[in-house]
Amino acid sequence: HKDPEIKKEAVLLFGKVNTNRISLVEKYRSCLSMTGDPKIGRQYFQQLCATCHQFNGEGKASGANLSALSSPSPEDLLIAILDPNRAVEDKYLLYIATLKDQTAISGMISSESTHSIEWQLIDGSTRSVPREQIDQIANTGRSAMFEGLEGALDPQKMADVIAYLMQSY
Repeated sequence: HKDPEIKKEAVLLFGKVNTNRISLVEKYRSCLSMTGDPKIGRQYFQQLCATCHQFNGEGKASGANLSALSSPSPEDLLIAILDPNRAVEDKYLLYIATLKDQTAISGMISSESTHSIEWQLIDGSTRSVPREQIDQIANTGRSAMFEGLEGALDPQKMADVIAYLMQSY
């Protein structure tokens, strides 16, 4: 956020994000040689991923539909999970809008017209905002998928999630 006080409060609430994602991926690379349990991986998928991603008919389709991926490798999945900003499609970029009433919204832009912008918000809901209510829009250049899943997935749990996602390929 551009306001230093709000930025400071956000860091206090959410903590600092590990910005060195490449070394994190290297640290987790060991999970690629582990035997994962797809049943356990499904549970973690439901807890952590299904709020935004769809896979095998489960979850929400606000993020990428993981069933539609064309033969990803386990390494591709590891990188996508731990370093979501490395390769992000434009439709999944995070935007922040400051409205004229000084409130802010963040999410993906799902559609636009001459009169309004339809937002896919982080919580999975949608919101249509008339253009005349928007003061400013900023493209963060980052994925709407947040970094930090390593906080909930140690290497074995990551192996389980990858085993679950790979069972369809």
